[in-house]
Amino acid sequence: MKVDRADGHVEELQQAITAFFATKPFVVGGGRDPETRKPFHYVAKVQSPPAAVSAIAGDTIQNLRSALDHLAYQLVAVGTNKPGPFEHVYFPIHNDAVSYASKKGAQVKGMRGEAVKAIDALAPYRGGDETLWRLHKLNQVDKHRSIVTVGTAYRSVDLGGYMLRHALDAMPADSPMRAGLREIADGKQLQAFFKPADRMFPLKAGDVLFIGGSGEDIDEKLEFRFDIGFGEPGIVEGDPLLDTLKEIAGHVRSIAISFERFLE
Repeated sequence: MKVDRADGHVEELQQAITAFFATKPFVVGGGRDPETRKPFHYVAKVQSPPAAVSAIAGDTIQNLRSALDHLAYQLVAVGTNKPGPFEHVYFPIHNDAVSYASKKGAQVKGMRGEAVKAIDALAPYRGGDETLWRLHKLNQVDKHRSIVTVGTAYRSVDLGGYMLRHALDAMPADSPMRAGLREIADGKQLQAFFKPADRMFPLKAGDVLFIGGSGEDIDEKLEFRFDIGFGEPGIVEGDPLLDTLKEIAGHVRSIAISFERFLE
């Protein structure tokens, strides 16, 4: 139920992000370097995501972390053959293997040995299962400091279309292939979006997105895609918000399913 609720929040988050992008929060401009004569595209304007995006992301994280803690509680109930209440029962996730080994005992007390071994096999700490560690740290931030931080990021650029258009420009006007390639280019049939090495998180006005070749014209048809990413340094920074949450939700669901055999 908790994971299903998290999935519902992800759908709500998708709607909020779609609504944000509908406001056209990104404006790309073009210019030319006076020294190198190379054309470039840059961020002329960018808006910050609405606070509701952070709030919904925090709700998603809370439901996923709670799902694991509920699982741990049921493992103790089965292991002790008692209904509870139990104190200090959590699904153990720690910063490293050493702290996990020293602190997990109180959190899993009462579970069957086979269930504890299955948790150990997950290596729920940084350097082991990084997805679980990120979930735990993001949940701590959202509960104890402030809502999780998000921001805008550079997602990709269509280099496929760019290269095709420049190949056409270099092709003789009477070439028999030119008409066919022009039709392909106009139909955007060879789009190929590539992720940048630098996501430029958080994106800000003035950031240069793409630099063309010396003497080239500014490609007015060059397409860029943008994203909303997590902005928690040291935990997850710049990674796409929706993709990351979907990955975590799928991972938590798979863990819950794999532990069903210990609840019999």
